[in-house]
Amino acid sequence: FDVDTPKELLADYAARADLILGPMGIVLCDALMGEITERMACAIGRSPAHKVLIPVSRCQVTVAGCERLPATEAVALAAREAARRIREGQHQDEKT
Repeated sequence: FDVDTPKELLADYAARADLILGPMGIVLCDALMGEITERMACAIGRSPAHKVLIPVSRCQVTVAGCERLPATEAVALAAREAARRIREGQHQDEKT
């Protein structure tokens, strides 16, 4: 999904997804400046898709045991991990 995806469609998209990539806040209710609703966070958290989450220590959330990286580096690492999983078919392993 992207920023133009209506929030009410997110649960349907998340249920059918093979892989979800985004900041950690997508699984936290009221995260991302209140943009993530309870329904959205639950839909993503309950999705059978493998989640590649970008660690972001903000909004009263600390990611312990995770090296603080510049955002551009964290996004690049997450994108590489998602691409690797897609290439190797690992994004579907947990759904079957």
